[in-house]
Amino acid sequence: MARIPKKLIERLVKGFGAKRVSKEAKESIAENMIDRLSNITELAIKNSRHFGRKLITKGDIDFAIKQLRL
Repeated sequence: MARIPKKLIERLVKGFGAKRVSKEAKESIAENMIDRLSNITELAIKNSRHFGRKLITKGDIDFAIKQLRL
């Protein structure tokens, strides 16, 4: 499975205004992001295959995100 660099998460969270971020918080955020990305990608792949494409487009991603927000 893919991993998200903890330094990237730390930079993003600090960019939103946090002063400090614990190791456990970074790990939790990374796990959650990977789960969400996996769900989005899975739906986007199904959508692209439905239309006979191998390429996942921005539209596939946008559609998947909208489906998951329901």
